[in-house]
Amino acid sequence: MEVAKDHIKKLLELKNASDLVRKDIDNVFVQISIIGTIRNDLLHYGPQGDENGALVATNRMVAFKPDRIRERLISPDILDALTDDLDKISKHLVYWLTDGWVPDETREQVAGTAMRRAWRYKPQLQPRLKT
Repeated sequence: MEVAKDHIKKLLELKNASDLVRKDIDNVFVQISIIGTIRNDLLHYGPQGDENGALVATNRMVAFKPDRIRERLISPDILDALTDDLDKISKHLVYWLTDGWVPDETREQVAGTAMRRAWRYKPQLQPRLKT
């Protein structure tokens, strides 16, 4: 992911992208990093249940210190929000990276609506699972 991020930032630098574009892309990378961490915790460690029956994505089994433990609630609604945000991320990248190659009207049709909506997944501090 870091390599792709570096390449995109270099491309934007070559295109003399505005501060607005660079800030937007930085926000995109923050969100994709959050989503990637959740994905990795789910894929590599599997979901765990808490005492209330909720599913939690966590790295608890491999965290070497308590302050390194990550825990995030997982539900169908949260997975839908993460999926919608991945669509939004792709639209931001398409919009900014095709600037100058694709007419503004086409870029707006393809990505404009998605770019204006808020991120659906908003990370929150989650209570620690009991050990």
